[in-house]
Amino acid sequence: MLAVVFGCEHFHTYLYGKQFVVETDHKPLEMIHLKNLSAAPQRLQRMLLRVQPYDVTIKYRPGSMMEVADALSRSPGKTSKTIDLDIRVDLTQFSDKKIQSLKEETSKDAALQALKEIILEGWPERPKQLPAPIRPYWAYRDELSIEDGLLLKGDCVIIPTSMKQEILEKLHEAHQGIEKTKLRAKTCVFWCGIGTDIENMVKSCHVCQEFQKCQPAEPLLQHELPTRPWQVLGTDLFYIEGEEYIIVSDYYSKFPIIRKMSGGSRGTISTLKAIFAEQGIPEKVISDNGPHFSAERFQEFAKAWGFTHITSSPHYPQSNGFIERQIQTTKRTLQKAKLSNIDPNMAMLILRATPIDHNLPSPAELLNTRKMKSNLPMRVKNHNTMREDVRRHLEERQLQQKEHFDNRAGEELPPLIPNQPISVRDQQSGRWKNATIVGKSPEPRSYIVETTEGSILRRNRRDLREITEEKRNTSAAPLEPLRQGNQSNSPHQNQRRVSFNPKDNKPSTNKQLDKFEKRPTTTTSQGHCDPSSETVVCRTRAGREVRRPKHLNE
Repeated sequence: MLAVVFGCEHFHTYLYGKQFVVETDHKPLEMIHLKNLSAAPQRLQRMLLRVQPYDVTIKYRPGSMMEVADALSRSPGKTSKTIDLDIRVDLTQFSDKKIQSLKEETSKDAALQALKEIILEGWPERPKQLPAPIRPYWAYRDELSIEDGLLLKGDCVIIPTSMKQEILEKLHEAHQGIEKTKLRAKTCVFWCGIGTDIENMVKSCHVCQEFQKCQPAEPLLQHELPTRPWQVLGTDLFYIEGEEYIIVSDYYSKFPIIRKMSGGSRGTISTLKAIFAEQGIPEKVISDNGPHFSAERFQEFAKAWGFTHITSSPHYPQSNGFIERQIQTTKRTLQKAKLSNIDPNMAMLILRATPIDHNLPSPAELLNTRKMKSNLPMRVKNHNTMREDVRRHLEERQLQQKEHFDNRAGEELPPLIPNQPISVRDQQSGRWKNATIVGKSPEPRSYIVETTEGSILRRNRRDLREITEEKRNTSAAPLEPLRQGNQSNSPHQNQRRVSFNPKDNKPSTNKQLDKFEKRPTTTTSQGHCDPSSETVVCRTRAGREVRRPKHLNE
């Protein structure tokens, strides 16, 4: 490159403002003159800046085909012109003592000494011709240089192996994140694989792990869509102006029911009993883990009334997001009604009678299969909504919500195994504390953990983080859900349906009816039965008679 600079400046009168080609037997020079100035060593930067005014193209040509240039290079003239390209490198981020230590360790590092020889003697044509420890530097060969006993990549000092750990600790002294630590290293130091080493160091730092941010949201895990109204309910408590209210909403119709209550779990149970007495007992009731719903009295109520009680992860309201959204809508409706001097009951009626969207009718119509008359004139018809169409539109709407959420969510977190050391996020301080996995809760993405203080907690997978410096037993058996009580059977599980088949005079159940008999319905004057007027009579187990119509005997 020095010869190119000398030639361009010496023949400036003939070359300036014209396109010309420079042939060289130094093949790397083809790519060097195209390199970004900021990525080149300081000496090379000055050379490249000197040829910037010229429209030059450098092409490689073997020395055996360049007879004139090769012959003249072997017979230089008596007088020569010196080009001043010597520069001084000041490593302002290192002290004199540290620079001296770097020089000593560099001289002891066998790989860096071999790299130094390659830089001085020239790089081979292929990376396979290099020793294995030096091959990673092949991609940076045009940026490497030697200055005062130190190897440089651009402006960065190449650190010997013996000082890597010390430099890593200096880079992470302020406990900055991965990207900030990489940016700091980019300004002064380099070695092959420095990015991976920084990532591993930050991930294994217990201080950084304790103060880490919340994990990104996982893909949305939705509840199964019910097949009929009042099959699955969500419930929760909320407060307005210091008054406590309970809300019960149907997952199928989105119909909210609001009741004012007091009295803790007893009041909650009493209110739910009154609602179930009006609307029926659902199959499932979903709630959070508040004291009103986690009390043993409420579990006994669920078992006695024959419904399944499902709770969300503690301190994770997103898993009960449907009812949380219903509370938000209801509270805003009641607050707006108060400010505008509107009857709150009328406001709730309008909310329940308003269609969900363009394809779905109102919550009242979905729940009661009829329209509710509100403050607007309307014609109320007695008709049934097509259940299949409603379900199809609900599924489309739910899939759109999942797609919208998943576009902003992260990947699903890997499952955890028993006795695995993890970090659990403290809900009060936001810090991560050490804990151990005890088992998996039956609810999705929910685990039972034990903290170092001996506390047993149940947390969502998002609040649990793996500890990277511990080796995990990947061959451990998968978690088995912890059983929490017996699941109650459906109240309709043991019911039998009895129907009569007129073709064979037999009921359609597996058990035969108690008795079949024929009775004469009319008699002659002599008291004998008229065979043509006989009627088949079946008697059920309850004693009820079932008579076959006469026209079926013909």
